[in-house]
Amino acid sequence: MLDIRYLREQPDIAKSRLASRNADYSETINTILAIDAERELVQWKKARFMADKVGDEFDGYVTGVSAYGLFVEIIEPFVEGLVHLATMGDDEYRFIESAHVLHGVRSRRVYRLGDRVR
Repeated sequence: MLDIRYLREQPDIAKSRLASRNADYSETINTILAIDAERELVQWKKARFMADKVGDEFDGYVTGVSAYGLFVEIIEPFVEGLVHLATMGDDEYRFIESAHVLHGVRSRRVYRLGDRVR
């Protein structure tokens, strides 16, 4: 047999749980938005910092390889950027997807994740 008090309390319990979940959800959304805003600001500051350094050479590590270039993180200011294939004029490079590398046609030079570059 059902207890009538149990039926009356259920909507209140459900409302309480829903309100608690909504508060957690709202907090989570606010946290995600704050993290995204912080990342965007850091990226903007890095771009602004590097604006007058275009064309300079830096030491860094390959952090990504794609069909259109290399992603390199510079060691000192920890800025990451794309080195487009069009700017790599010393050779013609082919992207080998299975090995995730850029391979120089004439020089046979290979760029892969973790390589130190200048």
